[in-house]
Amino acid sequence: MSSLQLLVIAATAAASLSAQAAGTCYHFDGQAADASYPVNGPPVEIGIGRIQVRDLKLDGAVVAPANRFFKVMPTQHIAGGAAPEMYAKNVAVQMLPREGVHQIRLRYAHQPGAEGARAAMVEVNGARHDWTGSLHKLDGQTIAADGHAARFQVRQPDGHGDNGWISGELTLTSQDGIRSFTLGAAELRLDDVCFER
Repeated sequence: MSSLQLLVIAATAAASLSAQAAGTCYHFDGQAADASYPVNGPPVEIGIGRIQVRDLKLDGAVVAPANRFFKVMPTQHIAGGAAPEMYAKNVAVQMLPREGVHQIRLRYAHQPGAEGARAAMVEVNGARHDWTGSLHKLDGQTIAADGHAARFQVRQPDGHGDNGWISGELTLTSQDGIRSFTLGAAELRLDDVCFER
């Protein structure tokens, strides 16, 4: 086989891997600019799976049921990606990959409140945890369901950004597979959700 043929094969393989990697992420630019989605409504297709908007609960009680939404912000990028991004207020966003995945990565921004008193929650494969304050509290934590563990890594700068928003990146990893992941907060922006098999 000639050097040119090897180069063509290598380039084709690299392009294929790049396309596969690109296909694992969703940036919300496929949603209509004025789209909003009801709490506990039908699932929303995001190309790499589905998302559903759920109640945000703290200690079993629904948070602010009269003041909640999940909608597209067509020109904003507070979470650190490119516009658009999603704005979740007093809701939990459930992410459902088409198949079980070993890692979920995403960009986020949130406002834990001046006293760190705003609600937040996560759920992995049915196991949930809720608390008040920063999403950074998840860093290094493990959540387990049916003996299967998933570990959080959260990269977030110290201090607050504009208007109290704190941006960061969250990674959830499980060798056993993630079939469902839910992230909720009183004030939350989401972008660049990636599912890795």
